[in-house]
Amino acid sequence: MNSKDLLARDYKSNIQNLLQTKLELRNKLSPEEVNSILNPEITDEAQLSCVIKFRELLADKVMESHSNQDLLRFLKARNFNLDQTVSMYDEMLEIRSKFGLVEPDFLLSHTPLEAFMNHYPFGLLGKCKEGYPIVYDFPGRVDVKGFALAISDDEFAKQILWNLESLLLMMENKSLSEGKLVDKWTVIVDVRELSFDLFSKSQMTRNAKIQRLFDIGYPERVHKLIVVNLSPLFDIGYKLFRPFIPEATREKIVVTKNTGELLNYVDADQLPVVYGGTLVDSNGDPECKEWISLGSKVNPNLYKYNLIQSDTSMRHVQITPRNHHEIEIWADQNDVIKYKFCTDSKLVRFGVFILSSQGKKDKVWNVPRKSIGVEKQIVEGSVEVGRSDNFVFYFENKWLKTVNISVAIEVCQSNADDS
Repeated sequence: MNSKDLLARDYKSNIQNLLQTKLELRNKLSPEEVNSILNPEITDEAQLSCVIKFRELLADKVMESHSNQDLLRFLKARNFNLDQTVSMYDEMLEIRSKFGLVEPDFLLSHTPLEAFMNHYPFGLLGKCKEGYPIVYDFPGRVDVKGFALAISDDEFAKQILWNLESLLLMMENKSLSEGKLVDKWTVIVDVRELSFDLFSKSQMTRNAKIQRLFDIGYPERVHKLIVVNLSPLFDIGYKLFRPFIPEATREKIVVTKNTGELLNYVDADQLPVVYGGTLVDSNGDPECKEWISLGSKVNPNLYKYNLIQSDTSMRHVQITPRNHHEIEIWADQNDVIKYKFCTDSKLVRFGVFILSSQGKKDKVWNVPRKSIGVEKQIVEGSVEVGRSDNFVFYFENKWLKTVNISVAIEVCQSNADDS
């Protein structure tokens, strides 16, 4: 079981093959055999009683694909508190509705993002000693700026969901072929090359949203989370991100002092040479890059910011550290001034004000002067003029690094005389 199906270019064909394999495996077994593999009996009477009550409370909201074992995972994630678990399940359904997760249509209809599939560092290779597939994650190799420019938070979340649903499909096939339930995964997190970019407000917000998707949509799926190749920033990052990780998941985290410790959890023939195992890919690569992508810089042609640069109506300006840029424009009484702008990395302090008759800036702001969360995103708006005058659009760089902005301002003439 490896990530060729996720890394390959012909995604739709691979998903169709996985679905066809699922059908063939099911046809080889009786319905009773399939159920005994994918939904083994819950032997704990207290847990079974709670699952039955939970199913009754959900009534017709229960997903058809969710077995008693699936419902049990939700209950475990909320310590068998029925009210909290029902709320959690409702939130899960809202997430699936928002992102259009209708199995198997979602897997076939979603087009994986080129930026993600070509440049994001991840992999799926081998199994741990308990038989669960191993997912590889490399947070320090994520091109934070590139992905923020190329993929929105919702697009990123939908792509993660597609990967997870694909993984679940592979795991179901593995369960049916081996005759035993494989319903969890082990994660090896390689934290070398961590940078402060990962701890920016926007990236922390994105990571928190993704962690919420895991917590709500895929509870009790992590068997172990093994951290390797510690870097000096790991302690800082873990302290910042720890509040977003459910307690149950935190208890499964194993921090290793060296890669040799991985052999306590993974047999050598299931582990790449670079991590102390014996696995190499068909090219003899000790990092097994045929199955594990180490990531790369996102192709600038995939930046949404490039769409702004190609807009001939926009001017591009560099604002040096602790400096500002002003754009002065004349507008008549009933005109409307439309604007849009974007920065390449940092927030800017933005406002619009009117020049006084003496050429000095009025204290009264037409648009509230404030720092706007425009990091790598387009901000659009308009100003209803109300008087004929000179208006100044103000962009301030509070940072110690140069900020690049792209901005377009257009005066739309009033149609009042046409009436």
